[in-house]
Amino acid sequence: MRVKKPRTTVVTPKNLLMVVMLMALQRSNSYGYKLMEETKAFWREAINRGTVYRTLRQMEKSGNIKSTWDPNANGAARRMYSITDEGEAYLDLWIEALKQHQSSVEAFLGLYNLSPNRDE
Repeated sequence: MRVKKPRTTVVTPKNLLMVVMLMALQRSNSYGYKLMEETKAFWREAINRGTVYRTLRQMEKSGNIKSTWDPNANGAARRMYSITDEGEAYLDLWIEALKQHQSSVEAFLGLYNLSPNRDE
């Protein structure tokens, strides 16, 4: 008897949006809208604008980023975001944790692929 496979779901670790935005800010300072556009390359689901700006406020409150108002000659001033030293350290911790997680997942998948009871 063949067992029905469960439907595929996308699993994203909590706070991964922060890490993706920190990586983008590590490359260059940016505006919220531009960060949202850059983040789309790493995300499968649609990104809610409110979630992005809420995350930016949370990151600023925790000291991982800072912002300044950038006056725009063609319109309203916009917030320019940049990563702080604390944000760089937080990103480094996340990268190490993700590498450890990747190693664990690879070990698990290796064991799974060796399982004699697994249907191909």
